[in-house]
Amino acid sequence: MPGLRRSPSLQRLTFIALGLALAGQAAAVSLPRSETLTYQVTWNGIPAGTIQQTLERQGDGTYRLTANAETNRVVNVFYRLDSDQQSLFKVNDERLQVLRYEHVNQGKEPFPRSARFDWNDKVAHLDNEDGRKDVPINAYTYDPNTLIQQLRFFPDSIRHPFVVVDGKNSKKLQIKDLGTASISTRAGNFEAQCVQQVDLQQNDPNKKRVASVCYSNDARRLPVELRYHTKYGDIIARLSSVKSQPGE
Repeated sequence: MPGLRRSPSLQRLTFIALGLALAGQAAAVSLPRSETLTYQVTWNGIPAGTIQQTLERQGDGTYRLTANAETNRVVNVFYRLDSDQQSLFKVNDERLQVLRYEHVNQGKEPFPRSARFDWNDKVAHLDNEDGRKDVPINAYTYDPNTLIQQLRFFPDSIRHPFVVVDGKNSKKLQIKDLGTASISTRAGNFEAQCVQQVDLQQNDPNKKRVASVCYSNDARRLPVELRYHTKYGDIIARLSSVKSQPGE
């Protein structure tokens, strides 16, 4: 990632293992009662659309996390990114415990997929276009969006390998420290700590989708930039607005 300044005291990649040093220092960040983050998206440098992510605390104490992506008409001709994702999780012993995940991709794979997490039997029940199957889970299993929040609100957890379940597949990730960067967005200028997902099961570089996240170095630890390197090019989402209601 251009402009990164390596921090020698840090050694982590959780997505983003932020660093063994940082993991020993970082304190948990308070979850807001509600929050909406909006991102401007580019694809290979071309304005591509928006992502809106909303976090809301429910009456029963659980949290609902939604992420909606919309591409503009020009980019839709080449690579449609439209999707709707929803997660339900609760806070349990300084970690986010996913209860349910749903994903509808309106792009090249227009099929709904879902995962229901059974923490008593330690299994996730997946349902997608290929049918239904069960996969084993452990304390560090998340869906793609809740993992970003786990690393945001509980940065100490970066030392652990993770399992990510997206409703269709299950994969093991490690988090790599990318150092610090100055990120300029429509929501402001931020000094940020950046981390990257490393797929421990994919050895073919042509099939790897590399993802990284940069978190603001302040009390909120906002995910100010998300990057995805795919075989179709680079997708970058930068924060453009923040609406938040603090938690209790």
